Amino acid sequence: MITAAIGAIEKITKHILLAVFLFRSTALYPVSTGGVAITLFAPAPTTVFATLNLFETLSFVVLEHSIISSHDCLMIKNAVRKSKKEIVTLALEAVAVGVAFIPQIRLGSYILLLIMSALWIVPDLRMKRVYQNTNQT
Repeated sequence: MITAAIGAIEKITKHILLAVFLFRSTALYPVSTGGVAITLFAPAPTTVFATLNLFETLSFVVLEHSIISSHDCLMIKNAVRKSKKEIVTLALEAVAVGVAFIPQIRLGSYILLLIMSALWIVPDLRMKRVYQNTNQT
């Protein structure tokens, strides 16, 4: 399913490369979670962890927009369109970064990120539907 849409990508633009580069920030997750575990929710590690989550979501959104704008393939445009989950995810992560600076409610940052993660447990079936529709016609 996903390989069909990825295979439809014909050119790589600078925005796609930027998004892939931003995805590389996920390599810092072990460092940030280790810092949080050692310092028991100190401001700096908590903020770094929340910011890494925000960078990952932003890079995903940039990648989606780059792919959509650089290709005329209807399959890609139908499979990768805006969903409410992405908007809610960005909002929760932005609030989590802000909450990480407030000492009294710093743990709320992790609760917001946990809620955001729970949203993504439910699978996104847009790609599957588009792939099935193209195989049926």
